Amino acid sequence: MITYVGSIATAGETKYLYDSKGQLAEAASSEGTIEYQYDEKGNLIRKNITNNLLINSSFKQVTGINDVAEAWIKQQAPNANNEFEIVKAPKNVQKISGSGIKNWDYIGIVQETAVVPNRSINVNARINIEKLQNARVYLYVDYMTAEGKYTMAQPATAEYNYPTNGGYITISGSGTVPSNAAYAKVYAMIRALGDGGSGTIYVDSMRLWYGE
Repeated sequence: MITYVGSIATAGETKYLYDSKGQLAEAASSEGTIEYQYDEKGNLIRKNITNNLLINSSFKQVTGINDVAEAWIKQQAPNANNEFEIVKAPKNVQKISGSGIKNWDYIGIVQETAVVPNRSINVNARINIEKLQNARVYLYVDYMTAEGKYTMAQPATAEYNYPTNGGYITISGSGTVPSNAAYAKVYAMIRALGDGGSGTIYVDSMRLWYGE
């Protein structure tokens, strides 16, 4: 379960993620994330402070229907075959698979997170690309104002075109948070390069963090 404290889409927003036992698992803000670890009796044993702006970035927390991890939202391609699944291999990875995708439509996952304007920003993901046909894998960071409007600024992007033969690769991109941005929308997606695009990927983890 994920809850929010603070005004949405502002630099002061804090997100709290709870595990299946009701214990606080992560707390994220526009400056980074704190991960909480517990022993078998539920006693807090460790707090790990990271610069990752994404919560549940390794897809560990899953509740309800096990197709998309907590804090992530699936993006389905219209009039196409869409498949999402949390696969244990042995730890959780997010499967995204689609076929019959029309030109420039996409299937993927997205998370919104508060950001600080005018900061350089980096994004990466560890991805296993099982197959691609007439499609490309993208990481995509778009920016929104506090009113929920697109800033129309240049997004941070990364892309990859080929299957990875069963292994994971790290795809990376970078950019700058525009001056009028309050939060970012961070995507991992399969995008069709023509009608009938298809692909299957497994996302192991994602990161979004500020540069120097």
